[in-house]
Order: sequence, then C-alpha cells, then structure tokens
Amino acid sequence: VFRFIDRIVDKSLDPQSPPNQYRQYKFGIDLGRHSDYTATIGIDRSTWYASYVDRYQGADYSLHETRIEAVMRRYSGHSGQAEANCDATGVGDPIVTALQQRGLDVKPFVFTTKTKRELVENLVVLIEQQKIRIPKHEQLIRELKNYAYEVSPKGHVTYSAPSGENDDLVMALALSCWQLGDKIDESNEQHDLKRLLGESPSNKDPYEMI
Repeated sequence: VFRFIDRIVDKSLDPQSPPNQYRQYKFGIDLGRHSDYTATIGIDRSTWYASYVDRYQGADYSLHETRIEAVMRRYSGHSGQAEANCDATGVGDPIVTALQQRGLDVKPFVFTTKTKRELVENLVVLIEQQKIRIPKHEQLIRELKNYAYEVSPKGHVTYSAPSGENDDLVMALALSCWQLGDKIDESNEQHDLKRLLGESPSNKDPYEMI
C-alpha cells in the first residue's frame, strides 16, 4: 500500500522529541482492545515531522486517558493546545468523551470501511509526495511496509495488516495526518507570541525546547 517508506525516514528525528513551546502539535490515537496495543503519534504542524511515537499494551482505559492527557498537555504551549484525532469506534467513544471532559481538544474518528479507506488513502498521498517525515522507529516502519489491501469480487478495496501483524502505529500516523491543514508558518507566529510574552525574539533561540 505504502511506497517509498525509506524516503520519509529521518534518522536524526527522536521518536519522542522534546516539545517546542512555540509550535503546535496534532496527535493521532489508535486505541487498543484487550491484548492490542494503543498507539499515539504526534505531528509537528510547522514541519510535518512525527515528533512523538509511542505504543503500549493494557486494557485499563483509565490508564489510557491519563497517559493521553499527560502527553497532550506536555505538547501544549504558547502556540495553543495540542489537538488529537482519536479512535472512537466501540469502546473508544466513552474514552473520547472522558478526554473531552478533561478539557482536551480531542475529535472522535469512527472507523467504517469508507472512513478507513479515506484515512489510509490520505496517508498514501502524503507519503508518496514525501510531505511528512518519520523517525527511524522499527515497528512503525515494519507496519508501514507490511500494510496490505484486498479487492473484493465486486471491486471494493479494504485495507488491513496481514494476519499476525499489527497496524496500530499505521492507524495512529494516519489519524495524526487527517485534516492536518496547511503547514504553520512559525516565523511570524513565534515573533508575535514572544512579543506578547515579553520576550525578545533576537535574544532567544526560536527553536528552544522545553
């Protein structure tokens, strides 16, 4: 399904890069069920680099909510609150509601055959046009390279991981890139924010990490 994966891998990227308080981040969250993994990927909206990649197992949904909240608050800064598209299929719906009640900017995404196809095909375009970058995260790269599709006798296309494989990180990446919008021009935005905060743009590194 996904071609040219090696072309979007940036070995200099940290799978959990420190957040930049002057940038905005968008997350994709694929919720695990039973023994499945929950995966979270955050995209820097100024560069379209995957700045945060994580996956973990566990069926304790309160733990999911706590971990997701911690990450989203960590990646919220002077440029605004982090956003997220979160799997709201089945048991995901009450988790999304709980996250929204915690004051987080989380939008539900319900998986159907149609919406999953649209989600995956949007990611296909971004990868083929090399518009995004990902760190050298072995599991993420494996899932992208192994991802497959089937065509039914009626010509309907469905996407999934091969039997015995996972696709949680693929889905998290696709969700983080869904309705991503244009890249944010950080130069003017950072200057305005620093002026409002009483900081001198000339005295501090605009890429300073917190």
